[in-house]
Amino acid sequence: MSAPWLALFGPDTIGSPSAELLDYLKMIAILALILVIVFLGLRFWLPRLSGLHKVTAGPLRVAARLAIEPRKNLYIVQAGGTYFLVGTSESGMHYLTHLDSDRTEEALAESEQATEPEFSSLINVFKRRKRSS
Repeated sequence: MSAPWLALFGPDTIGSPSAELLDYLKMIAILALILVIVFLGLRFWLPRLSGLHKVTAGPLRVAARLAIEPRKNLYIVQAGGTYFLVGTSESGMHYLTHLDSDRTEEALAESEQATEPEFSSLINVFKRRKRSS
């Protein structure tokens, strides 16, 4: 009883250095092909699937963002001329409060000129104004 694969390669070629080298090169070529397919999938297909492409126009805009903890963020969202403070966490997105448009725009303008990170300087501007009021 002879194995069918012995008929293809013959008993002399199995285990020979040239057959092992050929198998090794085939494995490397298949691995390279798989890596190329994964790269192309991540580069082109995944962003379209998950909606990660950037919308350049529209009535909604994230004016500022602050990461509080991993997976916990605060956002100032502009919808038209109105600003909202929104929080996100593992449990979802939560509306926190409506922000005064004039004060928010002034604070955003001041935070852009500050050397601190954008959102923290914005919060500091609100704190200073609250103390002075």
